[in-house]
Amino acid sequence: MKKQIGLRIKNIRENMNMSKEEFSKLLGISGQYLGIVERGKSCLSIEKLKRLCDLTNTSCLAKIII
Repeated sequence: MKKQIGLRIKNIRENMNMSKEEFSKLLGISGQYLGIVERGKSCLSIEKLKRLCDLTNTSCLAKIII
């Protein structure tokens, strides 16, 4: 499940035409940690997922988990 969520987060970032560094700054995490999340080795916190929802103007749960 972590790997699938990470790939979805990566797809969101790429669809926004943003680098890992740019996207990670918006989320308030390091670019290195974003890479770890995108590879499915870790997960974003609920707070960071909420921030992602706000940035993409979508329901994160619908876009990321489903």
